[in-house]
Amino acid sequence: MLFFLISCEKNIDNAMNEEALNQTFQMHKSKFKQLAQMIIEDSNNLKKLKISEKRIGEYSLHDEGWAKKYGEFVSIEIALKESSISLNRYQKYKSLLGRSESSKVLFYDNEVDITVSATGFVFGGCLSLVLYKPSGASLKKPSWAQVFYSTQFEENWYGVTRCD
Repeated sequence: MLFFLISCEKNIDNAMNEEALNQTFQMHKSKFKQLAQMIIEDSNNLKKLKISEKRIGEYSLHDEGWAKKYGEFVSIEIALKESSISLNRYQKYKSLLGRSESSKVLFYDNEVDITVSATGFVFGGCLSLVLYKPSGASLKKPSWAQVFYSTQFEENWYGVTRCD
């Protein structure tokens, strides 16, 4: 029998520290603010809304189409309609995400998370976020995090990197 061990580089040494988070925020501040404003407006009183190149609300993009549950594929028009987002608006999200070097924007519980870096998978990795928290933030290191960086950019805007 032959066994292969596959390792996942966690990229902890390359994790975005406070300086890198601040630099990213300053470089793309207006785009981050546009993304936050858009997703707050588009949330339509939903508790959660996620937008990325391959996600619209509860729908994920697959080769066969958009689906909430794999195997139940629909057109992009249905996915957009359920989230009350027009195709032009979705294109604007994708454009802003690309131009700000971000992969995802999430509205959850009146706060916005914008993913600026995600490395690793399954067994570990690092996630760096730009956060808009109108109620303020208490950024504490999670017990599971091997590496944790956090910073406040300006009132209600924060950056955080968590690696496990």
